Amino acid sequence: MEIVWRSRFEPAGTLATTNNQDLAAAAARFAQARALIGVARAGLFPMLSAQPALARQRSSVNAPVNGKPAGTAYTYNNFLMPLDLNWELDLWGRIRRQTESARARFSASADDLESARLALQAEVAGDYFTLRALDAERGTVADSLGLIAIRWS
Repeated sequence: MEIVWRSRFEPAGTLATTNNQDLAAAAARFAQARALIGVARAGLFPMLSAQPALARQRSSVNAPVNGKPAGTAYTYNNFLMPLDLNWELDLWGRIRRQTESARARFSASADDLESARLALQAEVAGDYFTLRALDAERGTVADSLGLIAIRWS
């Protein structure tokens, strides 16, 4: 009986698990919580940023140099490479508390995901047993109708 039950129940459970939008939303919240741990931890490390810029200019042949036309066009290249290095010392533990909070939200979202999965599987199992009961009832009604038909014939 267990093998028959599993062969009929598992495909329905798998189908419900893969196609359920609530479960997909819980999985997305789980992935988001995992990513937010990395965002929270990023504040513990130095941050280096660069904003390179390149400018190319050309002066006009008629541009005045010392009050007279230059007669020659000049081309200028300007390269700019500012680097910023920032690091916040976590003296009072603000960043560590944010990281702990992100980890707690991650743990809660993992529990929410498992809870949604369990609720879905319980609903599918309940529906399966209801279907089996209705099948048995249909069989009983069919047997009763058969007996009534035999009695009246």
